[in-house]
Amino acid sequence: MFFLVLLGICLLIFANPFSAEDKEKMAFSEEKGTAAIITNIDTNKLNAFKFREELKKEGYSSFVDFALLPNEKVEIIINLTKEVTQAQEEKIKEIIQDFLNQNGLALNSFEISVANFYAKTIKHNESAKRISYVDLQGYIFENLTKENYGLAVSHEVLEDQTIFHISLSKEDFNNENTKIKIEKIAYDTIKEKKFKGDFKVNLTVPPGNK
Repeated sequence: MFFLVLLGICLLIFANPFSAEDKEKMAFSEEKGTAAIITNIDTNKLNAFKFREELKKEGYSSFVDFALLPNEKVEIIINLTKEVTQAQEEKIKEIIQDFLNQNGLALNSFEISVANFYAKTIKHNESAKRISYVDLQGYIFENLTKENYGLAVSHEVLEDQTIFHISLSKEDFNNENTKIKIEKIAYDTIKEKKFKGDFKVNLTVPPGNK
């Protein structure tokens, strides 16, 4: 079964540098193509950390997601937290392409999309199959934070469903009315941003807070 767990935004910053083994796994050849990339999606998940690091060096704050396209290429979705010019967008794509080249990843296995995280209208590629939802996770976390709810948000992409795990304080978790409000915020966010799919919200309490 196709299975992917993508940790929460807050946890991403604790990612370890690439090991020699990771780099070896990342060195996909032209012959291996997209199938190998999907098989090794956990390694691609680590690539997202590096993409963000490289973009940050150039002054760009971003969220990075992946999707599988009908042509079997992997779409790298870069959501920036500020508007950029066309020239800057091309520079961002060059940064990602350089990273792919440096790690032996075939450029013809990828397509790169650049968007604005705070755009009023989000353009969704209806033909793509998402294999991560860091952007939607970010939207949910932001809306919860505005209402002073939630400690962290993470998500898990299964073959036929995506689950958003929302970590709450013990006080919020034990308050049924608060839990209903939090679930509503999450589901309303999914609807507002027009993401399509089967989404589920799971409320949890960190082990140390129980």
